[in-house]
Parts: sequence; structure tokens; C-alpha cells
Amino acid sequence: SEMAATSSGRSSRPKKVVKGGTTSTRKHRFQSFNQRIAKLNIDPLHKTRRADITELNEDDPTASYFKTDLDRWKDLNLSENFSNFAREITPLCDSLPQVVHYHADIAKILTNYIGKGDAQSLEPLLSLLASFAHDLASNFEVHFSDAVTSVISLAAKHPEVEVIEWSFNCLAWLFKYLSRLLVPDLRPLLRIMSPLLGKEPQKSFTIRFAAESMSFLVRKAALTYHKNRKPLENAVNFILEQVDEVDVQGRSVSQYYHGLKTLLVDAIKGIDRGLHSSGSTLYNCLAEGILCGKLATEGRMEVLEGVTVGLIHHTEVSTFQPLLEVALRRIQQGIQQGPALISSCTPLDVCERLLCVLSTVRKGSRIQEWGPMLDVLLSLLRVREEQDTKPTTSLLEAAAVIMQSAPLDALISAIRPIMDRVVNNQNQDQFLVFCDLSCELDKERFDTLIRPYFAKFLVSHWKTQQRRLCLRLPDIVGASSTAKVSCPAAWEHEIVNLFNLAEKSGEEKSIADCYNYLEAFRSMDVSTSTTEAVFQIMQSMLHFALKSPSHVCHKTIFSLGAGFKACAEHGTTFDHKGLWCSSSLAVEYYKTLPLFLEGILVSLQTETAIPEALLDHLVDQMTENLYSASHMLRDLSLQIIKIAYMKAFGSEAEILTTALTIESMPLDLKSARTISMYVRKLVSQYKDVNIHRWLRKAVPYFCFGMQTFKLSPLWDDAIE
Repeated sequence: SEMAATSSGRSSRPKKVVKGGTTSTRKHRFQSFNQRIAKLNIDPLHKTRRADITELNEDDPTASYFKTDLDRWKDLNLSENFSNFAREITPLCDSLPQVVHYHADIAKILTNYIGKGDAQSLEPLLSLLASFAHDLASNFEVHFSDAVTSVISLAAKHPEVEVIEWSFNCLAWLFKYLSRLLVPDLRPLLRIMSPLLGKEPQKSFTIRFAAESMSFLVRKAALTYHKNRKPLENAVNFILEQVDEVDVQGRSVSQYYHGLKTLLVDAIKGIDRGLHSSGSTLYNCLAEGILCGKLATEGRMEVLEGVTVGLIHHTEVSTFQPLLEVALRRIQQGIQQGPALISSCTPLDVCERLLCVLSTVRKGSRIQEWGPMLDVLLSLLRVREEQDTKPTTSLLEAAAVIMQSAPLDALISAIRPIMDRVVNNQNQDQFLVFCDLSCELDKERFDTLIRPYFAKFLVSHWKTQQRRLCLRLPDIVGASSTAKVSCPAAWEHEIVNLFNLAEKSGEEKSIADCYNYLEAFRSMDVSTSTTEAVFQIMQSMLHFALKSPSHVCHKTIFSLGAGFKACAEHGTTFDHKGLWCSSSLAVEYYKTLPLFLEGILVSLQTETAIPEALLDHLVDQMTENLYSASHMLRDLSLQIIKIAYMKAFGSEAEILTTALTIESMPLDLKSARTISMYVRKLVSQYKDVNIHRWLRKAVPYFCFGMQTFKLSPLWDDAIE
């Protein structure tokens, strides 16, 4: 039925326990595929030379990296596939001139053997491909596309972890050796690498490794930015155009966005939670292309947000400052832009979203100087006011976090101008969201700085914001008697009229408003006359519902549920004979309504003289709830039986206390043994020959209820 509480409400899937222990010191031990993948780091590029290649004699013009590497691998790898390769390639590479002369044949043979995908021979073959590129330098350009395509295919499809690592390391070395050739225009390479970066479905680690391999070249382009702006600008613009392209095509873009964000973050990051020397330059170029361009699409903004979030997580307070300065400067420039001509986001929206990311990620812990943040926030609010448009949710979230996180000495002079604009008439709906968020972040600071503005807002706008205020008052203000907000007299009169309308019409909308106001009453400072008038109406509704409890409607459920509980807590006197006497129809019909049971529990505690016959019938009805699957019903019913027992006999029943202890314990493996102990205690108490008949009936019902506990070890204990 509508009233029945069918969910236990307290059991949930147990959290997965992560086993600890001493880290193994054995060199050879089993590791899963995911563990081995997680340990890989495609970053050979900080080395000036490959450690596996012997230093060449620089005075010898015929020395070849390819020849040296081949001689070394002949001794290290004796697999059949590599032996066949070595036999075929050796006559073509005795010296560097010979390698250059036969470069087309060598490239063809290498590509052919790599394409076979033999895991035992791929490490030397991929190493030799990098050495081959090292020897040829710019002459390798004619083979570059085929070589990269074959290695990409290998990296994306091969099941062995080691092959994946060798493939991406090979790509990284190729990019390093050919960086002078590639950096002036990275667009062709980015187009080739786009499938690995997520433009086509890939595994997450493949995307990460591809981004790490490419990041070196993007970083190189950023290093030359002060001399030549074109390489970096072309690369960044190509990335943003790719974002627009996949967005327009309507394909699944999350993987590609993730790959591009990983590429940019890895290019900007430095060591020891710092930034690369060219990191600020690259971030500035990216922000300029989005915030100051005429095309500010949702996809572009998602990439910028993702890069910013990744860098905030990577950096510390001191190392993040250069990026913060770049972002705030670009936001100020974006504020001055007019609306985009062809975009899904105006530059103002984009600026507000970036400010939100800067201030909210890690609760603004990377911000050292809050003055510039406050200046940008005020600028955005001022522009919104001048344009007579509503600020976005992102801007309000940023304002709330900045108001809660900024030190008071920096904030004190900006409070009034910020709040005056946030409380603007255009922002009535959003102001409550702002207050709700501010209160959730820091209740104490909300009470100090924002509560006076909230009180003024309530007085001025209660008529148009009644429902929203009722819903949010309990969270924003709380139920403390000292924290209640004063209610205007006109609103009090409106509340009384609303309850009168609900009593007469019983309309669903009016009843829903009554529910809201009952919760809001706990946070409102209402006059005594208004309070008494409201509770008089609810008592009248309750008595009417008791006369015909079988007539189920919204009004009856409210009267015998939330209304009954509120009246009981308020202290209104009831005719218990009308409630439990006669045929006790109300209890029979509504014993599965938790709010009704809460009302009975409160009124039962305050009542002094209740006939035993009424208590006997009440206990019988509550006993039937004990085999329910609902934790709430079982708990409330046990409490009512316990209070009724005390009223009837003047002492507590220990067996009920034990049952309540079992009912209140969390259902997880940690508590299983303790609960079993209490179940055995319940059994021993039940064997007492002097136990009352109420308890003799209630305990077996409760044991059947324990069969619904989502903890199977207890089922056998309950049966036994």
C-alpha cells in the first residue's frame, strides 16, 4: 500500500575491504594485467641517450646506431623470428652509408617483421626501428607514417603488457629523434595519433600511453613559442578543431576528450608537483584559444576544465600560481568579449565556469592570493547586472566557495558589493541555491556573513518564493531555537489560510504545502497565536480522520501521519479512547505508516493513565509489525511495546531492550558475531517462565522479522 514502509532502510552493500600487509620483496611474483599496466610509465625522454645503446665513436663517420643495436640484440635474443630477421638484414647494414643507401629495403623488412606480432622478437625489432630513425634523422620522413601506423596497430591490439610498453617507448623515441622534423607542424602526427587518443574506441591505458608519448612534442612546441608562435598555436587550434569535429558528428566523445586532456596535462606537468618551464605558455595558448576566441563550444570548455582540474590535483600552492595568474588574466580578457557569434556558450559563460573550477576544486586550497579572485568575481557579477541577465549556476557556486574559503581580511571589503549583486531581483530563484550551498560549506561563516542578507530576502520575497523557502529553510537555518528566522505577519496569515484551505478542500497540492510548512515551522519564529491556530486546524483534521479511518486519501494520510506526529510533539491533548478504543480502526489501518507510529510513540510517552485493555490491543497490533521486512517499522513497534510495558507494569522488560539492541546494530560482517551473541541472550531471556504473554508472542514474531535481515549468518541463529 501507499502507507507501507517496505524497505528496511539500513542495510547496504558492504564496502570492499582492501587487504593490507607487507609488500613482497621477491623479484619474481605474480601480478595481474591491471597491476602491471599501472606500473608502466612511458617517459624515456628525460634521458639524453638510450642506456641500451653503446656510445658511438663520433670520429667514425661510418658508425651506425642501427648496426650497433643489431649486434647487441643478436646475442640477447635467439628467437626464431628475430634470427630470421637478423640473417636477412645483416648484409644491408654494415655501416651508416650502407644503412642510408638501403633505407627503403631496411624499412620494408622491419615493418614486415613487426607486423607479424611475434611477442618474443618484438622488443629488439621495435628498438631497432628507433635506432633506424636515429641514423636516418630527417631522411626517415618518408617511412615515418608507415612506421607509426604499424606500431600504433601493435600497441592497440596486442594482449601482452610488455609489447604495449615496448611499442609506446618506441613511439616516444621516434618522436624524440624526429622532433626537429615534427615540431614545426604537429597536425599530421596528431591526425595519425587521434585513434589512439580515443577518437576510436580504445582501452584507457592505451589512451594514457599515447598521450604520454605525444606530450614531449607538444612541450617542445611550447618551448619555441617565444621565437615562433605558429607551431604551438597550430597544434592547439588543431586539437580544438578536432574537439568540434567529433562533437558535431555526435559520436561518443568522452574517451577522446580524456585523451586530449591527458596529452595537454602531461605536456604542462613538471617534476615534484611542479610545472614544466613551458607549462604556463601552453596553458596560456589553450586558454586564449577558448576564452578569447569567437568559437567557445561546450566541448572546448570541457577540455579546458579537465586540463585545469588535472593541474590543480598535480600542483601545490606555490607551483599553481603561474597558471592561476594566466587563467585570471584570460578571464578578464574574456569578460570584455561580446557574445560569441556561433557558439553554444558565450565567453561570459565560459569565464564563469573556469572561475568555478579554480575556486571549487580542492576547495580553493591551491589559491594563495584571494584578492584577484574577488576582483574577477565582482567583474563577472557586475557585467551580469549591467546586461540584466541571470548569472549561471557555476558563478553562484564560485561565489559561495570564495565567500567561505577566502580569509576574512581579504573578504571584508568585498562582502557588500558581492552580496548586493547576488541578491539582485533577477536572481531570486538562484539566491536560495547560493544560500543552501554556502550553509553546507561552512555554517558558522554563513551565519556571520550571509544570514543577514537571507533574512532581508525572506522578508522581501516570501510571497513569490513560499514553496522554495519552505523546502530550504530546514537545511539553511536548522531547528535550533536561537537560529530561527522571523516570519512576516502577512506570511503568518497566509499560512493559516493555507491550512484552512487544506482542511476544507483536501486537495493534493494544499496537503503537499502542509507537509512543507510542518518542516519549515521548526526553523521559523512564528507568533503563538498563529501556532495555536495551525495546530487547532490539524487537531480538527485528525479527529475527522479518526471517525472514518478506512477512507484513504491524501488528507487522511497527512492527518494520521505527519499531522498526528506534529500535534503529539506540540503537546496537544488527545482523546485516547477515540484513538485506540472503539474498534481501534485507526491502529489497524495505519499501523504500517511510520509517521503514525511516531505520533503514537510521542503521545504514549506523555500520557499517564491508559486503560490496560487499550494497551493490550495496541501491543497486539504492534506485534504484527515485528515480522515486517522494514527496519523502521520493527524499531518503532519495539519502542511502542517497550513504553506500553512500562506503563502497564512500571518496569522495563530486558528482553525488549535486547531486541532493540539487535535491531539498532549495523548489518555487516564486523557486527555479525556481536549480533549473534545478543540473539543467544534473547533466547535465554525468553526461556524465563515468568515472561509476560505480550513478550511470549512478540519475540517469535521478531525472530521471523530477523529472517529478513540482509545478513545470512543471523538467519540460522534466529531459527535456532
